[in-house]
Amino acid sequence: AEQGVLGHFLARCVQRLGDERSTAGTQQAAALLAVDLWLAGVGHRSTVALATEGLGDLLAALKKASQSRQSPTSQLVAFSCLSRLLGTLCGRCDAERAPAAYRTFVYALVEADNGLVRSFAVRNLMDFLRENEGVPVGILAELMLKKVQIASGEPLSLIDLELFSAIAKHPRCTVDHAAKIAQVLARASIEDDGIGRAATVPLLNILRRFSEDEEVAVFFERFTQIMLTKLIQRGVPKNQVSHVQEVLVKVVSLPDASLQGTVRRLLRDVCKAYLSSYEALHPNLQSLIELWPSEEAELQAWVAEQFAARGHPGHATGSDGGMNDARDGLELRSVTDSKPNTAGGVAASERPPLVPQVQLPLASASLRPAELEQAEAVAVEGQAVATTPSARERRMLQLAQETENLREELDRAREDHQKALEEAGKLRSDIDEARDLQKQVQTEVEQLKARRDEVLARRASLGGVGAGVAVAGNAAGDLGANAAGGRAAAPGGRGRGALGRRG
Repeated sequence: AEQGVLGHFLARCVQRLGDERSTAGTQQAAALLAVDLWLAGVGHRSTVALATEGLGDLLAALKKASQSRQSPTSQLVAFSCLSRLLGTLCGRCDAERAPAAYRTFVYALVEADNGLVRSFAVRNLMDFLRENEGVPVGILAELMLKKVQIASGEPLSLIDLELFSAIAKHPRCTVDHAAKIAQVLARASIEDDGIGRAATVPLLNILRRFSEDEEVAVFFERFTQIMLTKLIQRGVPKNQVSHVQEVLVKVVSLPDASLQGTVRRLLRDVCKAYLSSYEALHPNLQSLIELWPSEEAELQAWVAEQFAARGHPGHATGSDGGMNDARDGLELRSVTDSKPNTAGGVAASERPPLVPQVQLPLASASLRPAELEQAEAVAVEGQAVATTPSARERRMLQLAQETENLREELDRAREDHQKALEEAGKLRSDIDEARDLQKQVQTEVEQLKARRDEVLARRASLGGVGAGVAVAGNAAGDLGANAAGGRAAAPGGRGRGALGRRG
């Protein structure tokens, strides 16, 4: 150490670790050796410069290796080395160097995009947070929230929810960060079908821990108002309604009187506002108000008092009141014009009914629009309003118009359904034609292949015959040439013989 051996090897390891030309195995070995060398050299007096300056280079190299594209194993090794450095420095109570290692780990975690690597890093970080209660989790919460805000279109993952839960349970988590995290979790709990139920776990942890704080209380009141609005809002998907009801039931089940009181107060106000415009309570609100029988009884008394003050005795609640009739079942009835009673002195039993007992046929109860529920709540059986003739006519006209609108919407829905069926039939016919055409093309291709093979076979056979003819022609030519040469040589021979004899 006194001769600078540790510093030399550490510098070489950091150089190899940051070199993109190094193989994955070389980078992994360099990272592990560099961490061992730095931790071994921290205790020596002669390596003070190594402990201060070398740590910055090592952390930068490990952060770069955690984003390496060569191999996920190199990223896992880099996070393992960062986790080891962080744990060792915190174990030594090194307040000078531990914050740098913590910031490097957090920034590398936020920038990680590989799901497996990120899950490994989050697991290590959660273990570190459980073991060290003095870690400032504010920087981690802010970076995670900023990442969620930037990637607003991407849903949260289960590992993100676990990290948020660990942050919410940490002693250093502030109310400000808890409220911001709760906003993200609240949105996911009622809008995300995949992790909606899982998101309620850290959300309930935050509400249970910080329910007495004003900032969280204000958030929860606003969130409850949004949830109650979604229960009676038109066009809200059924799965969101189910999530909202589930979240509300879980919240009121917590052993916290303030949360339950907030839900009861807001639910009571919404029910009163709804009953001020409609004659029966919305089924979603009715299912919630039944959790508190005392609240339901007070609401019924308020309804009876309101209608009694307005001079509508027919709406008094009780054994035959409107609230009980609404629970017994709603029935939509068609509305026709009836002449007001102008003669006077006619008994109420002899007057024509305000709502004739003619039921409107419906196509399907599951496909009814949201407006149908409101019309049902208005036309409850047995709730005839004893009003003046002018008010009765206006009410009848309003009901007739609403019923006509519902019929038109049902007709449009049937037409759209019929068009969809026709388009589906056309698509099926097009698909069948495409399949037939594909089969025809395949058949033609097979025929062409067979014809090609036949042509190639013919060419091969014709080529063999032509070669035999050529060989025979060449042999005949050779025989003819030899015969001509013999005839030409015979006279010459005889001449030579004669000349010889002459000589």
